[in-house]
Amino acid sequence: MKNYVNKLLPVYILLLLSTVLFNGPKSFAQCNVSLPKDFIECNNSSVPVGSTPEYFPTYSTNNAGDTYLWKITGGPFSFFGGTNATSRYPKINYDVGYIYTIVLEFTNSFGTCRDTQIVYRQVGITAQITNPVQPDTTVCANTTSIDLSGIVKGPYTSVLWSTSGTGSFSATNTLSTKYTFSPADKNSGAISIIFKATAQTNGSCFPTAADTVVIHFNPAGAKDSSIAFCSGTRLNYQPTTIQAGTSFNWTSTVVSGNATGNSPSGTGKLTDSLINNSSSTDAVVKYTITPINGFCSAPPVYYNVTLKPSPVVTSVDQVICSGSSTNLVLSSSVTGSSYTWTSSVITGRCFRKFK
Repeated sequence: MKNYVNKLLPVYILLLLSTVLFNGPKSFAQCNVSLPKDFIECNNSSVPVGSTPEYFPTYSTNNAGDTYLWKITGGPFSFFGGTNATSRYPKINYDVGYIYTIVLEFTNSFGTCRDTQIVYRQVGITAQITNPVQPDTTVCANTTSIDLSGIVKGPYTSVLWSTSGTGSFSATNTLSTKYTFSPADKNSGAISIIFKATAQTNGSCFPTAADTVVIHFNPAGAKDSSIAFCSGTRLNYQPTTIQAGTSFNWTSTVVSGNATGNSPSGTGKLTDSLINNSSSTDAVVKYTITPINGFCSAPPVYYNVTLKPSPVVTSVDQVICSGSSTNLVLSSSVTGSSYTWTSSVITGRCFRKFK
């Protein structure tokens, strides 16, 4: 018996699927009405609904007892050609510059149903970027990406994000997307993001709408630099960037040698008087400088100051006979030193004897 059931089961399943596929579930007539999509009307002011595809309604039945009711709001209108609000296919005059809401109520033996259509009579759509805030936005220079979102009011068919920069969008045809900045974007100081919508129109009026936001990068970073000074020289260094209004915080540390005079930290211009306490070895002081503009800080840059030692010169006093030549031997604490000298008589008199 079990084997018999197992053999018949596939046959029953096949018959059941055939019934559903070929006959489908049992359907019942009902009340349905459908109006076309919302759109911008560029041409027609006098509309014969029955012969104009953009306005033509679709009904589930067309029986003697069916009734219709057209409810129109948003601007002035009138029926013409012997039609009225209860006609199956009325003829309607619309004015320019209004947004009309058309509600069609259809009643048949199964009940009442309705649909709505919005017609923009030579009124364009509006596209707006809602994030970030308009019109300009500032982001920190180390920001990698930004979330974008927009809204469109009106019968649009598509949207498109674009930019004056060279970064990339996660998607270009959605209301929300993410834009990743390129190095060139940041080097430029500012880029534009454009959000554009294309409208559903009958004709060529107001086919698109667009909105733009400018994104600034704040601040633009400075560059590393270095300089060599003699010991005891006062610094006079002002960090700069291409971003106006940038301030600077800095710290300093001796990274080699024996230097003093450097301030542990400060702001703005560097004016320390640096001393190399060695008479033979260079010393290096490194300043770590952080550019700040508003709420943003750029990556730090470095200003390296090499302090050359002040040489100590030694010599040996000599006693020579009158008329003899000198042979002074000078030595310096710094290898490779050169010398300049002057002489003067400090006691006695010098003269030359002539024969």
